[in-house]
Parts: sequence; C-alpha cells; structure tokens
Amino acid sequence: MAGALAAQNGTARMLFALGRDGLLPRALGRTMHRFGTPAAALTLVLGAAIAMGLGFGLGFQPLPAFGLLSLVVTLCALGAYALAQFGLARYFWRLGEFNPFWHGLLPTVAVAAIVYLFLKNVSPQPPYPSNLAIWISIGWLAVGILAMAGLMIFKPDRLSEAAAILGEGDTPEERGLLDG
Repeated sequence: MAGALAAQNGTARMLFALGRDGLLPRALGRTMHRFGTPAAALTLVLGAAIAMGLGFGLGFQPLPAFGLLSLVVTLCALGAYALAQFGLARYFWRLGEFNPFWHGLLPTVAVAAIVYLFLKNVSPQPPYPSNLAIWISIGWLAVGILAMAGLMIFKPDRLSEAAAILGEGDTPEERGLLDG
C-alpha cells in the first residue's frame, strides 16, 4: 500500500511539473493556494487508478489483474533501467569523462542482467491475462515515442527548456537562472 501511494504521489508530482513547464496541459501545473497541493494532477492520477483498477479487476478478476499489472510495471521498469544505462554511458562520453569500467563495462553487465530478467518474465509465455503484459508494455512505449515526437515537432522550445532543467545543455548558472 505504501509503495502504491508513493508511486501515485510521484506520478502526480511529475504530471504537475510537466504541466507547469508547458509540456502537458497547464491545468496540471496548478496547485491549491492553501497547501500547494497539485490537486488537478492528483485527481487525474486518482481517476486513472480507479478506472484501471475497476476495469482490469472486473475484466480479469482481481488476482489475475494484479498479476497482469505487476508484470506490465516490471517490464516497463526494466526498459527504463536499460535506457538509464545507455544514458549514463552517453552522458559521460559527451562530458569527456568516460571511464571504460564505470561507464562501459558495468552498464553493459547491467543491461545483460536486465535482458535476462526481461526474458525470464516473458519466456515461457505467462498464462492469460499476464501474456498481454508484453503487448501493453509495447503499446505504452509506442505512446511515449509518439508523445516525444509530438513534443519535438510542436513544442521544441519547451522540450529544450525541459532538457536544460534535466541537465542537458548549459547549467542553470550558465543560463542566468540562478543568482550567485
């Protein structure tokens, strides 16, 4: 339960930040005046959680639905961890501080472990409905790629600003965003 609450809070905070920065609808970037709570983002996450819980629970029964959603989360997390390993190597390569052991060998070993875990989760094919997890994960990846392509085409300036905030490009000091 605590993990689910933390994940929902983290998701709402991410939606809030993306809305505040103009990468999602600005309404998600608003907070309640009294507490500073991102109410719109939290409401969206709550609605999505209820819809998914009821939809999957009623469609597949609670325990199989939990197994399916758990496998989707696992596969997506493994994909994110693998991308982080590639990002680590690329970051230090571009920075000119690439260390073959720390930024080459260890991320390669980590990706190999991630691939192994991924394969063990999908082979042999899990029983229905968990066998749908790979397709749901691929669909989620496609949505993410399409969303990124849309941002690159329709909001490249906002995407550049977000990249600067996340560490690509100049530091906040170099851009004059911080005093000192």
